[in-house]
Amino acid sequence: MGTNHQAYANLTTTVLEARKRLIATERRDWSLAVLVPTRKMSRLVSDIFREPFGNLPSIAHSAIVDMEGPILAAETLAYLMQQPKTPNALSNLVDLICSYLHGRGGNSPTKTDIGNAQALKSALANWNAALLAVKPPAAKSIVRATDSVLKQILELTLGGDPNDDWIAVRKVLAKGDCARLKAIAKDVRNVPHR
Repeated sequence: MGTNHQAYANLTTTVLEARKRLIATERRDWSLAVLVPTRKMSRLVSDIFREPFGNLPSIAHSAIVDMEGPILAAETLAYLMQQPKTPNALSNLVDLICSYLHGRGGNSPTKTDIGNAQALKSALANWNAALLAVKPPAAKSIVRATDSVLKQILELTLGGDPNDDWIAVRKVLAKGDCARLKAIAKDVRNVPHR
């Protein structure tokens, strides 16, 4: 077990022990907070609590993080839960991804996110132009991975239970070939969905 893994296991064990002591007091008005110095660390600790190492149980918790990214990610996931089959479904999905890239950093999107959104929009325009000309889109188009994941979503059999469908769609995003949708799948884990 690496140094980081050991530290995370120690953190999880310490929190579980503290929770056990608080429960033993039989008071109902207790809470337990874990403070971390950065947004990235907050998400990391939340992920560790959700899926700890080894045989440690998961820890039910609420992560307090900047919610711009997770909320925009949730909008994308909610759109995909509708399994949109309209001709403009891919364009709508790209618009949502671009909104996510522009907004996930709050009022200060990174140059990388702005550049990625512009590249995606430009690639979509080329993709749509090729389809209009009844030609195959470029084989190396960055839109191809997004289109592939959308097609996987459309093939899903969703059961109508919002919680189960949310998880099913999130898993497809997380396992798909589109790096932007993988980021959305990761960010959306910080949004309560029950």
